[in-house]
Amino acid sequence: MRAGFFLVAAAFSFSTGTGIAAVSVDLFHAPTGSVGESVIKVMETTPEYTTLFSLYEQQKRLDAATGKPSLRGRKLAARLNRLRTIAGSASSIDPENPKGEKMVNYTLGKGGWIARLTGLIPRELERTAERREAYARILCRSVLEDATMHGWIPFTLPDDIQKPLDAALTAGFAAAKAGDFPGAINEFQKAHVVARYSPEALYNLGLAESKIPGHEFPSAAWFGAYLTIEPDGDRAPAVLETIRGLKTGAMTRLLKVASPVLDDVADISLREAYLADLTGLWARVGDEVAANRTAARIKEPYQSNKAVQKIAEAQAARRDFAGAFRTVKRINAPDSRSAALLDISRDQATAGDLDGALKTAQSIEDPFYRCTALRDLALEQIKAGFREAALLNLRAGLDAAELVPEANLKDVAKGGIATVQARAVDFESAKATLAGLRDPFQQSLTNLYIGEWQAKARDFAASNSSLAEGLRIKGTVTEDSSRKILEGAYNEIKARIDRNEAGNCDATARPYAGPDGWMVLREELSKEPLFNDQAAFMKSLPTKSPQDIFEALAVAANRMLDVSNGIDARLK
Repeated sequence: MRAGFFLVAAAFSFSTGTGIAAVSVDLFHAPTGSVGESVIKVMETTPEYTTLFSLYEQQKRLDAATGKPSLRGRKLAARLNRLRTIAGSASSIDPENPKGEKMVNYTLGKGGWIARLTGLIPRELERTAERREAYARILCRSVLEDATMHGWIPFTLPDDIQKPLDAALTAGFAAAKAGDFPGAINEFQKAHVVARYSPEALYNLGLAESKIPGHEFPSAAWFGAYLTIEPDGDRAPAVLETIRGLKTGAMTRLLKVASPVLDDVADISLREAYLADLTGLWARVGDEVAANRTAARIKEPYQSNKAVQKIAEAQAARRDFAGAFRTVKRINAPDSRSAALLDISRDQATAGDLDGALKTAQSIEDPFYRCTALRDLALEQIKAGFREAALLNLRAGLDAAELVPEANLKDVAKGGIATVQARAVDFESAKATLAGLRDPFQQSLTNLYIGEWQAKARDFAASNSSLAEGLRIKGTVTEDSSRKILEGAYNEIKARIDRNEAGNCDATARPYAGPDGWMVLREELSKEPLFNDQAAFMKSLPTKSPQDIFEALAVAANRMLDVSNGIDARLK
């Protein structure tokens, strides 16, 4: 962008993306002899890469002549490095299961999703040099397609696109300077139409929309699209912080409307339950002061313990384990305390603290919750390649399940253990655990899940037998709703097995991959008054009773939190 720009009173300004940076970046090289090295060598011969590299070399010479390293040069180096790093990550070892079955794959950037090319046979990579080069070409083309989808290539635009892009951006800056943010959005949208992946258009769309109250989440979606294209840019840290602030501000505003509504709820027991719900919402938003203040209003012991449990669970979800354990000490009810410790153990395990998760799981009083915690820990251990440790914890989980007094919960606990035993490829133990189930629904469901993992282990005869047995038992289930759940589970499992047999690339980890995914999210949010027209949303609230109003606001707050968590997951 070559036009001028202006500053606004904000954390950062509407910008063209030009500037100076004095940082030199060395290009990434994969380990000698690795699959990634082969893919990089192929990539270096492609038109997409050579064009980008030529621009990088030209900018380096220009920067050397002026003695001023440029932001453009830094961006070019970052794009090259991103391509080289992705290509260099190509391997037949699955990063999420390094000791498990080999799978040709690559990782789309640091912390990114893993593309698993299940149609490629891993052993072919080691067979001959010719086969490795052929596979490297397939992997390279896939990487370049992903890079194009994310807007990382091409880097420059032809004049017939750049000129109208510049004009639209300039008009957008002028409208924003005049305080006409809807007009600015309209102009930046024109820029977006001209150049869909222009980082300047996406960034300024996010910034302009953030100036309109009630548009915080659509603004966050624009910023998310921008970050997929320039994740290493100088503005990235500020943009991430802005996204967090936008989401928190919108959710806080909604909860501040909900809180006084409870003063008008006449039924004391109902009001106490609502206060526990509101405590959990404040805790999930991250406002512990408001959460604790709300919890302190609750007099009834059961709801008071539930409220404190929700605070501990929210702390654990944010990886504040020290705070979560302190909060657990305030819980007097064993059931709520066990439920909170289960959540803490889960979050410790997903954070990589497997030893801490085990210690927490073993401290859980309630046998059902203890069994569930040990099962979930075993699942994370399997993913990390610690199969033997996982099997030991599954055995301990099964012992805990035997202590569960309620027959239906005992079967739920055992069915979960059997499913994870199957995932650990311990089918003998899984079948033995399955044999101890008494509830037909759990028998059917567990057979189906075991059948899926048998298929993943390429034992299709055993898989078909388990699936058939699951369907047979489904016929003995009397409740219509339970039969429908089993039918849906079978259809989903069978579809996953069929996709795996067909050798399709696994794209399940990226439902909203790339800037296009963020744009889809923004379009979806723009259709909901909660995210795009809060005046209309407030008018749509029921007026019959304060209970109805609070429940509607609680549903809206949970919807916001779900979208917020989805945004966080995409940003990771």
